[in-house]
Amino acid sequence: MLMRLQPLRWPTALALILALGGCTDAATRLAGDVEESASQLRRFGGSTIVLEHIPNGFPEGCTKAYDIQFSAASSLLVWCKDAKGGEATSSHTTTHHLRFVKVPETLRVEKSAGETTYITLTREGSDVVVSAMR
Repeated sequence: MLMRLQPLRWPTALALILALGGCTDAATRLAGDVEESASQLRRFGGSTIVLEHIPNGFPEGCTKAYDIQFSAASSLLVWCKDAKGGEATSSHTTTHHLRFVKVPETLRVEKSAGETTYITLTREGSDVVVSAMR
């Protein structure tokens, strides 16, 4: 029996694009979390919001220890490591977060496998600033 393939319809194509777009690296996923938290802070008001981030090992993420660094007015970096304080096994970087937040000073944290990182975003006038990380 011969099967004919149907052309993709618009909703199916859009769903496929969005699903594939979710397959990103550790830094890009974290930047997306920052974007969402900054949006919530702007939408609902208040002066601060604390983002709780646990890295996802798949795809292109950290399954063991990791470091996160927000560089002043520059890149967000994630280093996957073999152990806390150990050697980096891979790294990921993005500047996507700079569309939504300002980073006035470099912040860096080291974490063990599966350990939560807490990132504080603060409203300063019309800006949202990455103000602390632990």
